[in-house]
Amino acid sequence: MIQSKLWSLVPKDFLHGLFIAVIGAVLAVVTQTLQAGTLTLDYKTIGTTAAIAALSYVSKKFATNSQGEVLKGEPNTPTK
Repeated sequence: MIQSKLWSLVPKDFLHGLFIAVIGAVLAVVTQTLQAGTLTLDYKTIGTTAAIAALSYVSKKFATNSQGEVLKGEPNTPTK
């Protein structure tokens, strides 16, 4: 499995970011529906929530090394 290194991203990171954005948008709709008691689709809120969720995920992946450690350099790998 390809892991992105610190300060880099792989295409999989963007795909996961899109997945997180969809989940965030769905949760925004569910929360608004439960609070209002009726289904209301506020596209501005849905879009904002999705964008923030995706950017947060991609930003976190950008600052994470291949071992999942945030803001730590890549571990030294022994050479043969």
